[in-house]
Amino acid sequence: MLTVTIEKKWYAQAKMPTLENLQLSIADGEFVALVGPSGCGKSTLLNILSGLDKQAQFQLQWQGQTLDTRQRLPLKMGFMFQDSRLMPWLTVLDNLLLVLNHSAHSRELALHYLQAVGLEAQAHQFPAQLSGGMQRRVALARAFVVQPRLLLMDEPFISVDAPTAERLRHVLLSLWLTSRPMVLFVTHDLREALSLADRVLFLSMNPARVVLEQPIVLPHPRPTGSTELLQLYQQLLTTHPDLLSGIRQEERHTDVI
Repeated sequence: MLTVTIEKKWYAQAKMPTLENLQLSIADGEFVALVGPSGCGKSTLLNILSGLDKQAQFQLQWQGQTLDTRQRLPLKMGFMFQDSRLMPWLTVLDNLLLVLNHSAHSRELALHYLQAVGLEAQAHQFPAQLSGGMQRRVALARAFVVQPRLLLMDEPFISVDAPTAERLRHVLLSLWLTSRPMVLFVTHDLREALSLADRVLFLSMNPARVVLEQPIVLPHPRPTGSTELLQLYQQLLTTHPDLLSGIRQEERHTDVI
């Protein structure tokens, strides 16, 4: 179990903290989606966990051990961003080899993951020769090739069309079900979150806190257009109409904004 407590993250010139007293946990092998309004700190949370943001006060608990801001998580991490971030001067294969340790099995491992995402034939092409969806599949392969224990995903399918995003979600689930890393997946798309996650955490506006935790018990696969998923989607929005704005209905009359 990984437990994250963000004591405070405050950007210069901001009127209030982005994150304050925010706590969440993720079990080994669990897929957790983070949903919340724009600017509430979802990407900031991932940056803190990855070590990209070193200006936050936070605490981590991993397998009973408490770590602080001076310590990194003692586990392998992968990170998939909002764009593919491939090196344009490297081939597809070399983009994967770049994140490996150049062991005797690195090339074999990289080719295995390219095959898993359906791109083994494009191994020696350059990113500019690939479609946007294919570039995202390379980025997925690169995130998994390090065999992470924790995978951070920051709206990785945000700028592709709906059919391509659905195919990418299918590839992601296939990879995740094979190796079962912990996943923290940021998205603005509630249907995407319901399609992928074991649990969805809804965040408030700043300073962000968890306003609702929704377990998802529907079996995979869960296409975003399936009847069961759409029923759950409508049920959530009917019960909590302001949820995607970061407010639960029962909090509307008690919160001071």
